[in-house]
Amino acid sequence: MFYSFIRALVRVIVFIINGNTHYLNKDKLPKGNYILVGPHRTWYDPIFFALAAAPKKFSFMAKEELFSNPFLRYILVHANAFPVNRANPGPSVIKTPVKWLRKRDLSLIMFPSGTRHSQELKGGAVLIAKMAGVPIVPAVYQGPLTFKGLLARKKVTIAFGDPITIERKQKLTDELYCDDVNKVSFILKMYQDHLDSVLIFPNLKAGTWSGRGETALFGDLGVKDITKAHAIDVLLKYLQADKQDTIAFGDAKVDIPMLDYCEIGVAMGNGGPDSLAMANMVTDDVEEDGLFNAFKALK
Repeated sequence: MFYSFIRALVRVIVFIINGNTHYLNKDKLPKGNYILVGPHRTWYDPIFFALAAAPKKFSFMAKEELFSNPFLRYILVHANAFPVNRANPGPSVIKTPVKWLRKRDLSLIMFPSGTRHSQELKGGAVLIAKMAGVPIVPAVYQGPLTFKGLLARKKVTIAFGDPITIERKQKLTDELYCDDVNKVSFILKMYQDHLDSVLIFPNLKAGTWSGRGETALFGDLGVKDITKAHAIDVLLKYLQADKQDTIAFGDAKVDIPMLDYCEIGVAMGNGGPDSLAMANMVTDDVEEDGLFNAFKALK
């Protein structure tokens, strides 16, 4: 009831301040639950997504700081929002939407980039869709990116794409497929977590990344003798491509087999001494346009 009331109220407000909104391809929206994904371009694009896909109701993620205000928390909870700790997201960031998609008549609005200030795509939407057994529907907002533009009654268009079904076990060919897990990554709350994983899983290969030693942020456990070089070799065979056409970029120990395997191995300037020594070429740091400068040099 609250969600329907708020949506109707917002629809009236949007009509008053803009009144130039257009929705395309609504016929592509599934009848059941789904995950609506799109680029997060402005703070109000989720509002337009929710209005465009009505009468379907949605849940969405919101940063947990917003729930500290009792009045705002009441609105968010009754609008089907759930809190997410962006700095240290826990299992609930996956479990809650999966549970709601399965058991409630609620779809999910999600942005693969996470925030309006990020261009990094995250894989959470695919994982949630796979676990909940629902399709992903791409959507895009086209229109003014400022509130001033909305008030100027500039045209707003929301367009939907064809639903994408995520198979729980999707094989590409008999030779190239992924029907199991060969590596798991996790957040290191402390370096001891990595040391413990070495002892608990002696048959697996344990590693760390995004930092060195006790400054590492992440750990991983993987099948021994499966490296990035092995993955590239399998992919080349599948694509029927030549190794002489490959270029690898890396900055960590885990990248060394790949740097050695590919025709050209490029180490980022921020890489460790081992990766720098293995590379055919060293470029600038990753945060100093290292990739761009490397491509310019290799052109």
